[in-house]
Amino acid sequence: MQYDSLHTLLYQLNQNVLSLSRATDAIGDWIGNTGSTSTSTKISEHLDMVERNSEAIANAMADLAISRTPLAK
Repeated sequence: MQYDSLHTLLYQLNQNVLSLSRATDAIGDWIGNTGSTSTSTKISEHLDMVERNSEAIANAMADLAISRTPLAK
């Protein structure tokens, strides 16, 4: 895979993950506000996992992108 393609892929994957997290958070808030606290709690627990993993995933993606960077000649 070319350097630019890899960076584009990693960037877009990261954007998708962030968007899905925000959408899920909004759905959890909506469910919490309409009375289903058990469902809202479950969503919050899953979002906590996403949050806990996000920094490690971002760092791994950055490491991968750096390791694939072509060396200057």
